[in-house]
Amino acid sequence: MAILYTMRAITLICTQLPSGYIHNDLQCMRRLNESERTIHIYIQRFFQQAIKLGYQDNDGNMLCGDLLFSGHTISVVISSLAVIYYFPRGLRYLKYTIQAFCWIGIICMVISRTHYTIDVLLGYWLSVAVFRFANF
Repeated sequence: MAILYTMRAITLICTQLPSGYIHNDLQCMRRLNESERTIHIYIQRFFQQAIKLGYQDNDGNMLCGDLLFSGHTISVVISSLAVIYYFPRGLRYLKYTIQAFCWIGIICMVISRTHYTIDVLLGYWLSVAVFRFANF
């Protein structure tokens, strides 16, 4: 997962997609202009995210724009692939159930408009590729 999150950090620096929400003004923190970008603001936002362990509540404004590629997809796909890969071979039905939940989670990410389809697909493809490379 460290490889994938390093790749994600690089893509976040290089590519920013607009938020997928209908009313960005109401749900997202406003974008800082050049004069507001101080080290104090960056430190403040860092600690706001660190205290919440990266989770954002729906009541307040969220940081938006970190979409390419989905960290949620990385977590869901790598977790399901690890369980499927390391489970005993006799538990085939459980493997199908885990795969189904993985796909349901991926579809829900797109339907909820928190991620773009390309964002989720890229996260899925890279997660599968890195997992297979690391385990074969």
